Amino acid sequence: MKHLMASPPAGWKFFRGAVRGTLLPLLTALAVSAQAQNSPVGTTWDCILSGSGQQGIAFLSFADDYTFTGYTTFAGKPRKARNPDEEGRLGVPIFRGEQDPDEKPQTYLYGFVPISGPWSYDTRGRVIGFFSVVVNVTAVETNYLQHCTNYFVDVFGDGAFTTNLSFCFSEASYTTNLVWTSPSNVQQTLTFENPNFTVDIAEAETTNSFSFKAKVVPGKRLSLSATTTVGKINFKGVPSTPLPDRDGSNWYGVKKADGQTFLEFFTLTGSTETNIYFMDGSGPAYTYTNGACMISVQKKIAMAVSENGDNLRSTYGPLRINFTTTTARTRGGQLRESVEMDPAVSFDVTLQPPLP
Repeated sequence: MKHLMASPPAGWKFFRGAVRGTLLPLLTALAVSAQAQNSPVGTTWDCILSGSGQQGIAFLSFADDYTFTGYTTFAGKPRKARNPDEEGRLGVPIFRGEQDPDEKPQTYLYGFVPISGPWSYDTRGRVIGFFSVVVNVTAVETNYLQHCTNYFVDVFGDGAFTTNLSFCFSEASYTTNLVWTSPSNVQQTLTFENPNFTVDIAEAETTNSFSFKAKVVPGKRLSLSATTTVGKINFKGVPSTPLPDRDGSNWYGVKKADGQTFLEFFTLTGSTETNIYFMDGSGPAYTYTNGACMISVQKKIAMAVSENGDNLRSTYGPLRINFTTTTARTRGGQLRESVEMDPAVSFDVTLQPPLP
């Protein structure tokens, strides 16, 4: 059987060569053009964070050597505990709380942290990159101790099946099988809980990884989507500009946590970074120094402090400025000494007028 094959038209080899010779420079030119139209360089981006229960502010600066640096304040807003036996873990700046068994557990990020990493372009001209945040995690840890004891066992409480057991615990519980041959053949499995244990705070490290892609309108806006260990987080950015200087400003705040209200006074001190301030203050029976306050041109504020050098608190919310007052209503979470306590916290602040 013969296979018929059409002959190539005259000049086909020349035409194919022309395509091969011009297509690659054309595609390269298109890629370079797409990159130029999507360049994040030359602007510090003021970003608002949202998604996966996270909220906060980030300032990002991209350099032409394909690295970026920045700062971010995470202020996840945890759901309230559903029962008093819930356990949680909180670190700096990460909180992991167990939710209802029928719900997917959610991880919340708290605190202020510098970030940096590499960036580049993908084949579609989008900005891509990654960074990671290494945090110190504190966790509730139960240690069961060696414990030997004697138990008197009355299986049915009627004196028919009784015995004395002597054994030693080596972990959380002890299980044994008893076989009764008299007065009748009965088998019984018994489990005893170890009453001798301690509950401590253990420290470890964990890494939160962020991989992102972004679309940029140079000098106007940045839309960045990051896949992270806590879920998808979106960064919506606009060019950063210096806001009214708050160096030396005095504020008062009202913190509400676990049904109690606390009055605070704090002062903001300028840093070397635009719109980022040190935060020093105090409330009833606690103080904090070298906390962080980020103020966004998108009319948001985020604050992270460590009360008495331990209890981390991080909140975020809208900032309102008018002719007479400057106020903010922020929400977030806080570490407590007891993990059974609700980590959700609110912090409403007001700029004080100059003191006489």
